[in-house]
Amino acid sequence: MANKNHTALDLWKAAMDWVFSSGLGNVQTGVLYDGMNVGECGKFTSHIWSYNYGALLGALAWMHKATGNNTYLDLVAPFYNYAQLTFSGQKVSNVVTETCEPGAKCNRDQQGFKAIYLRNLAYTCREVTSDQVKGAIKSTIDASVAAMVQYSCDDDWFCNGNWTADASPVKYVRSQHVAAALLVSALGVHLSPEGGLLPKITPGQLTNTTNGAAGLGSGGTKNPGKVTSKPLAAASGLKVTFSIFLGLFTVAFSTSMFDPLAFIP
Repeated sequence: MANKNHTALDLWKAAMDWVFSSGLGNVQTGVLYDGMNVGECGKFTSHIWSYNYGALLGALAWMHKATGNNTYLDLVAPFYNYAQLTFSGQKVSNVVTETCEPGAKCNRDQQGFKAIYLRNLAYTCREVTSDQVKGAIKSTIDASVAAMVQYSCDDDWFCNGNWTADASPVKYVRSQHVAAALLVSALGVHLSPEGGLLPKITPGQLTNTTNGAAGLGSGGTKNPGKVTSKPLAAASGLKVTFSIFLGLFTVAFSTSMFDPLAFIP
């Protein structure tokens, strides 16, 4: 999209067509398989992972942005609906949860899959026209932030990558990465969509921009259920903006424009 390369766009279209024509992604049921065996393309690996859904939903959003073809938006519905039931259903109270999390069965790589899913949920939310889908995505991200603040973060804002009621804080870079990805996704769904799929904000711009997710009390204590963009004291030498924004962006980018969604791999 950046350089208007039509050859690249044609390749993207062909790749997406193959995902559906091969059966890897079922447009009727919304099932998206993890992959297939080399030499046995008809045998799909059957496990369902959030990052696959994130990659596909984000691709559909970007393909609509690039082509204006509403078919791509129509395809969002079956895959988003299946993903919502699988990764944020009633059993986990609308909180994004990888299927391997119960029983702590996720390996190191799998612990980071949700970051990809969350980033692309934000892209999807900013591109779709369905108020129902937009509202559902915002509700899921808000519920996930509230649960993370309540169950998964310590007083210094070291946060677990699991956010359900049985979670507890940990000091682990992979978990902190997923927690930060969730907060950036919350920015993506609550900031005005006028900036397109990649909103650009400046430090301090977040004041009074949203009423969802979860935030902190004025003393830095956790206060699920309300966002505050007031700078707050957390860990020593650290300021928090927009809930528990960990100081990462305000410190590193205080003098430049930046794209918050670009920091999630």
